[in-house]
Amino acid sequence: MKKLFMLAVLMLLSTMLLHAATVKFEFSAKSALAYIGSTYVQVPTLEMDPSLSSENVTYSGPAVDDKPFIVDSKTGEVTLLKPNQGNNITATYKYPNSSQTLTAQYQLVVIDPGLGQYRKVTDISELESGDNDYMMVNRVNNNNKQFYFLRYTGNASNLASGQANILTDYLALDDRNIIYPHVITNPPYKLILNDLGSAYSLECADLTNPEVHKYIAYPTSGSDLILSDDPKEITIKSNDAGTDIIMAFVETSNKVIGASKNKFQNITTVTPTFGLYKHYGFDAPEGPKVMIGDAEITGTSYNITGTSENVAIVASNENVTVYYNWRPTTSSENGIVKVSPEVNKWTKYTEPIQLSEAGTLEYYSEQYGMQSEHKTLTITKQSTPTSVTEMTVSDDTNAIYYTLDGQKLSGKPSKAGVYVVLKDSVSKTLIIK
Repeated sequence: MKKLFMLAVLMLLSTMLLHAATVKFEFSAKSALAYIGSTYVQVPTLEMDPSLSSENVTYSGPAVDDKPFIVDSKTGEVTLLKPNQGNNITATYKYPNSSQTLTAQYQLVVIDPGLGQYRKVTDISELESGDNDYMMVNRVNNNNKQFYFLRYTGNASNLASGQANILTDYLALDDRNIIYPHVITNPPYKLILNDLGSAYSLECADLTNPEVHKYIAYPTSGSDLILSDDPKEITIKSNDAGTDIIMAFVETSNKVIGASKNKFQNITTVTPTFGLYKHYGFDAPEGPKVMIGDAEITGTSYNITGTSENVAIVASNENVTVYYNWRPTTSSENGIVKVSPEVNKWTKYTEPIQLSEAGTLEYYSEQYGMQSEHKTLTITKQSTPTSVTEMTVSDDTNAIYYTLDGQKLSGKPSKAGVYVVLKDSVSKTLIIK
């Protein structure tokens, strides 16, 4: 009997292990971005086999004391605290009455929107001289998740090729050629493009001594670039594929700034594979528009005259998220209007909102964790009149017109007939002969 029991236990364990090996338990993406200041942090979805219960799932984040974000152990919701270069969030499923578990992970990188981003320049039309700062990056080892970038030393005399792991120093996503400057906040990484008329020069910006101006120059000996006190003319053009920038010094026009595995600042006749990246700051998005039908509501109040109205909140472009907060009027006491207490409950807008009562609608746009100005629309409710007092109306200011069957008109009617007029909460009839 004991042997049969042990055999049954072994069979049960092997079945559970086989199930664990094939059951689906993973996040919809291996990494995600979040921006400080975001109303809601959108993270990858945990995809589970239907046989698993979400009640047995717990979430955990970085164990360090100085956490970049906090993870709710039950829901997986994330609260951002500060920028970071990437920390894992782990979901753990524990089988009931067993020590067996399943785990899934994704990496969350938190961006400071105040730092903006660097985007690769692929055409000379994107170049602007002056205060715009640039960065030179080697694309050779991009497939290995590493960049080589041009930097200069603190004594303002030497150039070096620094190596950076994307997940610790920068972050490049997909094929968009975007680098988020987590650590590109100190002088050794910034270049300024100066327009010299028929050519350009690249100035090393913000050296240790702000009075010192150094420029990238061709080497007098060897193959590494050097720094010069005088601007050196550089020609810049796009390559035939339109994917990279080709740069050459006027005095050595037969050679271009090229790349090798370890030193991308070499002067070479080989087609270059480095990128020139331009810094772009983030601006707050434009505020959304409130639409009822085809009409935009430009004021701060709106009166619902029918049973209800469908209100659409339209973002300025498809990359902007809109949030709203609807607070219906609940009561009035001694002339003071009371509203619902959920002042900070924001809802992501996905479809038109049907409003059928008085209240307050607050709304704004959000992109990269930056918010537009918050706007408020006060909604009042006035039902279509059911009885009228017969008289002729001469002053039509702020009046709303209806047919006798309750159809709302766009303005004062001109055809002969009997109409209903709503003005200052008083209903009257308008007789046109």
